[in-house]
Amino acid sequence: MWIMSFPQYDNDDFYDFYDPSQKKRYGLDFPELRGSTVCYARDGWFLLSKTIVDHVFFFFPYTRESIELPNHDFSYQYVAFSASPKSPSCVIFTIQYVSQTAVVVSTWRLGATQWVTATYSNGIPFPRHFWDKLICSKGIFYCLNFTDWLGVYDLEKSTWTVHTVPRPNCLKAFYGKNSWRGIFVAENDEVIFAIFTYSTRKPIVYKLDLMNIMWVKMETLGGMTIFASYLSSHAKANLLVMRNNLCFSSRSDDWTKYDPFKSIWIEPPEDISNF
Repeated sequence: MWIMSFPQYDNDDFYDFYDPSQKKRYGLDFPELRGSTVCYARDGWFLLSKTIVDHVFFFFPYTRESIELPNHDFSYQYVAFSASPKSPSCVIFTIQYVSQTAVVVSTWRLGATQWVTATYSNGIPFPRHFWDKLICSKGIFYCLNFTDWLGVYDLEKSTWTVHTVPRPNCLKAFYGKNSWRGIFVAENDEVIFAIFTYSTRKPIVYKLDLMNIMWVKMETLGGMTIFASYLSSHAKANLLVMRNNLCFSSRSDDWTKYDPFKSIWIEPPEDISNF
């Protein structure tokens, strides 16, 4: 995985790419992305929006391929997509909190000319939190709230369900004490991982036990490498290098003092000749 850092200034088009395994840096200019915001990344593709005009599109930085999508307002919404837009299983999912008891869900499927939007009742209070995370696994989007609730959207059934899931023990001990500094979520082989960072201790990793609806602390990564960034995180198994490591897109261990939208992990290119 590579780290892509966004331009420091609004009129800057330079994007920095860093390969941590080789400790090499590359750079590309993307004037076509000026005024855009990266919302999510997966399989080497970015999902971007231009909020002022509700312009939404996919972008593949290594070939500069762009795929236009129907306009949609991403303001105040959490966003994720399930697969590369080259895959027939590609679905974009957004969720907006209307109140603690209702959410608005919008989806776009490959080839569709418009978004499908519906309002769902939570059944139980489901409060919004800055560190809420979306992750897709096997056709299901999980909205992880970390305040004893888990929202589940089934793409096949178009259903939204909220489950009671006790928060990880580490949050019970530190929640409200201003000690934790960031929460990240990744998925690999249908297993969902959550990473918690703190100001006074090493990061802690949990995995979600969907059978028993509970978080289980991981004592080791078991050969996994987790690449964590605010916009999207990734878990990789049995890499040749960087195995059993937890890697952050920022060198800062205090994400409350670092702009989380300034960098993101991205799949490396198959060919670096473009650099």
